[in-house]
Amino acid sequence: MNSVLEKLRKKDSRDDVRRFSNGADKISIATDNPLHLDKGITLLNACNGTEQITIQDFCVLAQNIDHLLADSSALTFFIQFLECYDKLNLVKFWIHVEGFKASLGEERVGCSQDAETSLALLDARNIFSRYIDTDSACSISLPKKISERVFARLSEGSISADIFDDAKNFVHSLFDLRYFKDFENSVYHKKYQLHVFSRCCSLDDILYVPALLNAFLEFVDDRHDHDCLQFLIACNAFEKNYNSLSDEEALEDAMSIYDKYFSMQALSPIRIGDTARMRMESEICTDSGRPLQSSFRSAKQLCFLRIRERYLENFAQSPAYQNFLLELEAEVRNTIELPRPNREIKCGSSSSDSQALLFDHHFDIPEFKRTPSRSSQQSPLLTKRNRSLNLAEVDCMGQYRVLYDDSLAQETSTPAKIRQKLRKYLDKSTLKEEEVALEVARTIIADVHSMVEAGKR
Repeated sequence: MNSVLEKLRKKDSRDDVRRFSNGADKISIATDNPLHLDKGITLLNACNGTEQITIQDFCVLAQNIDHLLADSSALTFFIQFLECYDKLNLVKFWIHVEGFKASLGEERVGCSQDAETSLALLDARNIFSRYIDTDSACSISLPKKISERVFARLSEGSISADIFDDAKNFVHSLFDLRYFKDFENSVYHKKYQLHVFSRCCSLDDILYVPALLNAFLEFVDDRHDHDCLQFLIACNAFEKNYNSLSDEEALEDAMSIYDKYFSMQALSPIRIGDTARMRMESEICTDSGRPLQSSFRSAKQLCFLRIRERYLENFAQSPAYQNFLLELEAEVRNTIELPRPNREIKCGSSSSDSQALLFDHHFDIPEFKRTPSRSSQQSPLLTKRNRSLNLAEVDCMGQYRVLYDDSLAQETSTPAKIRQKLRKYLDKSTLKEEEVALEVARTIIADVHSMVEAGKR
């Protein structure tokens, strides 16, 4: 019996090694052999019409962190992005915990189950020592309470698939709140877009990517279809902001969409039938006073199918789509990623210092907002606070511009968000006039400067 158990332990040990090596291989493939433009994307074939763009029914591009983590292609580019931030330990921890949960979820019987349990406990301790222990070089710097809870459960000797759930949720929140937006604004996301859109496309993706949406708006020529597309943009904005709106704001936004597209006096009428319109009215004017988030779902599906069937396949093969790909490729090739300064501080300080550094480490708090503890009065961090800090400037046009993100301080009326969204994509003539006026003002100021300089000579 002992010999059989020993053989099973050796077999499961080999399986355990393979499982962890698979997670490491996924990361090493992404970092050592990234998807290059020359190998992974052949735009010349697409431009010559030899490569067919596949039309998908649902979104292909990852639009949130959950979709990204579940998509191996998107995760590859996200891993490269995190390597630039020197945060590979976060995604390594995520992948290893996913493998741990998957292996522990498999059902075993008899002595195989006992061997699997003992190996799972060993795996959990390895994950703790590698990623959660503060003395580890790959530590992900978890909050102290989470680390203590994981350590307490490991000390009990019992093991379950949810042992790392708190730590996993913490890393997930870091990905979502700290790194996903930065990833979307990075060159790695442009590479990811190029990788996806050179192969397939969906209407959801077009509505999500502003540059692609602009090209599609110019491609749609029928007035009624243009109204359908405007409605889809407004509907997506309403659904996206729904949870952040008060009851009055949600009702005002819903009524503005209804009045423009579905009322009897609609300026841009969309025909959906009396039954569908009555159901929409009942979902907007509810007893609670708050419209349902799904108020426009039926009309949205109708417009979505109409636009997709009439335009999407032709648009994917059009010069406008190919120009979008070529411009995206040129932007990727011409983008220079400057190395980020290393803001990590390795020290064995007290718990109060380590928690402050943990917050700075993950969220990059500006130095003038940090509150150092007494024990860190001689820290080099204090020397950085003596430098001048410019929070705003006045440009050559006499316009006051802040040098920080003041979006939370701006008192913008929430119901106006839909109108701003539509104006961005549709009121192009007014925006063009503003750009021309601004360019004329710059020319006048430049002439005045040149005259003043000439007078000094």
